Amino acid sequence: MSYIISSSVRNTDCSSRALHRVLAFTTTGWKQNASFRTFGSKRRGMPDIPILPKDFMVRTGSPNVFIAKAAVADLKINARKLFVENSKLPGRFKGANFSYIHPKSLKYELPIHKRPEIAFIGRSNVGKSSLINALSSKLQRTEGSQAFVSKRPGRTQQVNYFAISPTSYKIPHDKILKNSNVHGYFVDLPGYGFAKAPKEKIEAWTEITQEFLHSREADILRRVFILIDARVGEQEVDLMIMRWFDELDLPYTIVLTKADKAKKVGFTELVNRLCMHYDSQIHGEERSTGSMGPTIHVTSSKRNIGINELFWAIDAEFDSV
Repeated sequence: MSYIISSSVRNTDCSSRALHRVLAFTTTGWKQNASFRTFGSKRRGMPDIPILPKDFMVRTGSPNVFIAKAAVADLKINARKLFVENSKLPGRFKGANFSYIHPKSLKYELPIHKRPEIAFIGRSNVGKSSLINALSSKLQRTEGSQAFVSKRPGRTQQVNYFAISPTSYKIPHDKILKNSNVHGYFVDLPGYGFAKAPKEKIEAWTEITQEFLHSREADILRRVFILIDARVGEQEVDLMIMRWFDELDLPYTIVLTKADKAKKVGFTELVNRLCMHYDSQIHGEERSTGSMGPTIHVTSSKRNIGINELFWAIDAEFDSV
């Protein structure tokens, strides 16, 4: 199963979009390699933390994006040429409109358009809405286009759509889902894990998310960005979601949020572990289908860190076939 690296590549020989089509890779397995030694955490209830070699991760041309060393070796690419143009947005997003599509406009059903979708998912209170707002702040907002941010975890209770359309097209809000000029859509999925809500509602949100991910065709839902809080690292529920996506053969990329508040040592270990996951799906002893992308994005919505780089990754998915 081939996927395209969500990366922007610039050099004198060929364009970024051409390289996106060239840098295809085959994922052959995913497993958490049990051969690494672990040491027990002194904090009650915390899982053992693997002691890893330090060479699973490589920095790209941006300090806000890392790539698994296994991908660099297998694809024979220069990691430092990835994401080198992080100071500006891809052309399609310059001056683009960002608008919220109310569920009522969709008749409370999933849209039937054929435009590409990029979804965002993560634990409750991971900073998902803040990240979407940080992305939208780079574009021209239309009325009601902000994602709702709350201090209470679990406030996203439905599938929310945001349309990205060219500035030159003044598309009426009720017609935007039927217009072929729309670049694509951001999809804000309900959070998982801890949420201050009744159990029945949490189960309903989970069902909504599962139905969405099972029903969207691969040529529509191009990739899901799994958000992980850089301060606390990957939790068991995050690993469960990753394994589930592997089973669904659903491409996903890890995005670390709130990086400005993370401790440097723990943050480096986190990125290294995540790159190890990618290495395991390629070179693991017991290979099974794996869909994790090789890049790890580092972001901070508060300080606008890594936002442009994320746009370049999204741009690659909007281009992919």
